[in-house]
Amino acid sequence: MIVFFGPAGAGKSVQGQMLAARMGWRWLSAGQLLRDTKDVELTKIMHAGGMVPHDAITKIMGEAIAHAAHIDQLILDGFPRMLEQAHWLIESQPEHGRSIGLVVVLEVPREELLKRLEIRGRA
Repeated sequence: MIVFFGPAGAGKSVQGQMLAARMGWRWLSAGQLLRDTKDVELTKIMHAGGMVPHDAITKIMGEAIAHAAHIDQLILDGFPRMLEQAHWLIESQPEHGRSIGLVVVLEVPREELLKRLEIRGRA
């Protein structure tokens, strides 16, 4: 697995999607998986600006990783966000038959982040 880290607007999704498309890998975005959820309670939490509980996001990510068992490489975007999630990901590697091979940290100057988020309407 390749894990992309960086603040909102750093380009995690853009870079992750481009790499996945080029290599035939799977891009797994925690944010997209959460936006696609049919779980009414999680949707309420997100619309209220709250953090999705650890058990809920690790269940969603665990299922997504399991469903991609036939894909050579996974790119994780936006997960883990919290230390507890990082521990879960490390400890669950044998269960998923995958290991973290690379961590990419995207660093972008604050001014550029604000500009990108403003363009997206999120600043």
